[in-house]
Amino acid sequence: MRALSPRFFVGILLLPSVLCAQVAGEDGATSRDVTTALNAELALDCKSPTGAAIPNCTRGQPLKVTVNGQLLIPDMPPIILDGRTWVEASSLLSALGHEKIEWSNETKRVKATRSDFVLELTLGSRTVHREVNGYRPIAIRLDAGSHPFVSTPRSKTMIPLSAVADLTGAEVTWIAATRTAAITRGTPYFYDRKPDGSGADIMFTHLRFRGPGAQSECALGTSFDWRTRYCVDSSNRAIGNFPELYRARARELGLAEANSNAWPVEKLLEVIDTAGSRGRDTASVVAEMQSHVEIFGLPYDNHDISTPGMFSVTGGNTRTFTRSEAVLPPFVMSGRRQTDQMVRTLYAMMPVATRESTAFLLPDRVAQNPEAYLPYIRSKSRAVLIGSFKGARDISSTSDRLYAALMTRHQRELFKLRTTLALCNSLNVPVVDVQYGMGDSKNSFADGIRNTLQQRFDRTLSAAGFGNLVGNQASKLSWGADELPAIAFARQLPSYKIYVYSSNSKAKHVWDALKTTDVVINEKLASMNVVSVSTAAQADLEVYVLNREASIGSKIDSALPSPDACPSNVSGAPVMCKTTSGASCVAGTSGCRRTYTDDSRFSDRTYTADRPGWTADNDAQAAHDRAFVDLLARIPAERRARSIIVDARVPNGAWNKTGAPASSDWLVYSAWGTFANNFGLAVAQGKILHHARTNSTINVSSNARRMLLEAIAHDVYANGYFEGQKVSFQTDHSSFREKLEATGVSFVHQMGYSADHTHAVFSLLNTHVNERMRAHLALPAGTQFHISAQFWRTFETEVHMYPVPAGELLIPGLYRTGTVPGTNKPMSTVLSPLHAKTSSDVVTPLTLRTLLGLDAGVR
Repeated sequence: MRALSPRFFVGILLLPSVLCAQVAGEDGATSRDVTTALNAELALDCKSPTGAAIPNCTRGQPLKVTVNGQLLIPDMPPIILDGRTWVEASSLLSALGHEKIEWSNETKRVKATRSDFVLELTLGSRTVHREVNGYRPIAIRLDAGSHPFVSTPRSKTMIPLSAVADLTGAEVTWIAATRTAAITRGTPYFYDRKPDGSGADIMFTHLRFRGPGAQSECALGTSFDWRTRYCVDSSNRAIGNFPELYRARARELGLAEANSNAWPVEKLLEVIDTAGSRGRDTASVVAEMQSHVEIFGLPYDNHDISTPGMFSVTGGNTRTFTRSEAVLPPFVMSGRRQTDQMVRTLYAMMPVATRESTAFLLPDRVAQNPEAYLPYIRSKSRAVLIGSFKGARDISSTSDRLYAALMTRHQRELFKLRTTLALCNSLNVPVVDVQYGMGDSKNSFADGIRNTLQQRFDRTLSAAGFGNLVGNQASKLSWGADELPAIAFARQLPSYKIYVYSSNSKAKHVWDALKTTDVVINEKLASMNVVSVSTAAQADLEVYVLNREASIGSKIDSALPSPDACPSNVSGAPVMCKTTSGASCVAGTSGCRRTYTDDSRFSDRTYTADRPGWTADNDAQAAHDRAFVDLLARIPAERRARSIIVDARVPNGAWNKTGAPASSDWLVYSAWGTFANNFGLAVAQGKILHHARTNSTINVSSNARRMLLEAIAHDVYANGYFEGQKVSFQTDHSSFREKLEATGVSFVHQMGYSADHTHAVFSLLNTHVNERMRAHLALPAGTQFHISAQFWRTFETEVHMYPVPAGELLIPGLYRTGTVPGTNKPMSTVLSPLHAKTSSDVVTPLTLRTLLGLDAGVR
């Protein structure tokens, strides 16, 4: 790799002449004949094909490109080809601020560097690589036909203007009257999931050092502090020109450093957490929210480019991301089945008086678009705040390269909380409750992070004038995130008595910082305004939790993957070995695998080699599960109507169908998320349903039954491990993954499919789910389940049972807009024909306009 100055780069042929032929790259030709388009632009500019001026020529409107008002004058004029504007690579990249541009003859790749932001484009390829401060996420793909190429004539590397501008954070405005593409330079930024496979939650930008003091680099002898976003010296003092908002708060706190430009980091953090929460006008708070470009105006905070679930997204600018609602309802955590569609339905079952008086707010949402939420907040007399802090995942020390990014995310989340509190104060709407948690965390290192966050969270609430909430059990940060809106709803209802049975109270949970079942349960119950009782006879609600058995469930942090081959015995216990066709076989024989039992209820059990340690299985687990199923079988019908089943053997989908009830008269079934997600949502759902059943005219029994069946369809058959994701080794090879791969389509859990593949995949998934549901449960004739692609992970989908009887609610959640085939269409389009009705007759809207009474639907 050799460095070229921008001037040298413009003047030299980028590629050897041999590449000027129509040579195919991985996505298209590495060179293209652009004579027709070039000559058309030259003619408008009164120039010949060689660039010489044509005398006595009337000049037209040649295509122009400006960057921050400056006209771009490349050797090769911009051209329009296939409906796209193409610009010479070196000129555009230099104008966009890249100080160094390099060419690799080996890879045929252009590498442009701007501070610590790197962009790499390859001839003939739609694949684009980006890097910030040495971190390189998964590559993205440009639209078809957008690959860079070398122009013939003139041998210049041409790149698509809009796509490249987008990748560098620039804005492009087309001025038709003058045929001008006007570019405004911006900050190169993009969201990406962390390398450990977590959600899309880190924004990378070459201005990551930009803090309130506006410094962009740290001086020699100082280093950047991700919590404060200031440079810090060897004495752990933040150095900067602190804003007056901070200085005023520092004076209120009596800090001697108030007028200094060097503050101890901990003092600065205290000021940041508590500054400007009271006594401000609404406009100034909104302006502060708008000043944070990494938050304000983004359409979807959990969106992620590298793993977009079912929706392929290209480009680096998330502001172009389209969805069904410009502004989400204020309490919808994210576009996922359990926290979107289901939470909308639970909201509709809340008492009308509570809905009319209470603003349920996610500071994530409010800070994204505060103006849109102002009418909603003003229309209420009280507010409940709901949110979560990003979990530590598997970070185990402060030296982890992702720790700093996590601190930045937490700082952003605290900013959203503080400004939302300030907004409520400015509108004289008191905050009467808060419900916050911390998400996926895999080890005890997360305990310290959560404890620190709790301290900052508490002082933020106190500074805003809501110190009465501090120390309240609800304000204690719990493990979990996506279940919190439902819990916030449930907290507003009267207290009920609840009995909880756990098959193993000491089973550890892999995403809840390896906390045991009893610890997580106690936290969740304390946050839900319920009273735990010791017997089912005393209870209004009963909860039955199926866990891993003791030898595995208490040791998931060290459990090893199960062996695939059939052993002669395990711990002295006899085992049976069978082929995939179900025939008995001898240990050591090719294709011979271990099974657990001849009991037909557990015929799907076998060892597989591809399981992570925390999903290890054994004979003891089979016996453990059987005992749980037998316990459920002894619960009479009158108690099943108030009973909740939580399958907690693995996160994000049931292990198999064992824990799923075979009758539909239970109140709630859940096997969906981390244990905190799963348990919290199930109990909150049960409490809301129980309250509605005794205090409402809503057809609770019918709606509860529908949600129960939809949960089984999703958690077990669409997203479950054996039934959906894994090779089951059952006699009929009937898992969805096996069925899909038999058609030649790979099973992709998170990365998503093309639109055409989505239609094919979900058509097969719908057939699979309906077949398995009918085999598992006695369902009325004509009952169907419709699985529709949603956001984020591929098979965390929306499930709707139809037909929908009178009195049942149908409130579908978020979907991607645009022209998409089949089951990937918006829910209103998909569901209406199933019911032979118009979408307005079928779908109950739930948007901010609905909540304000401006549109019909649930208010």
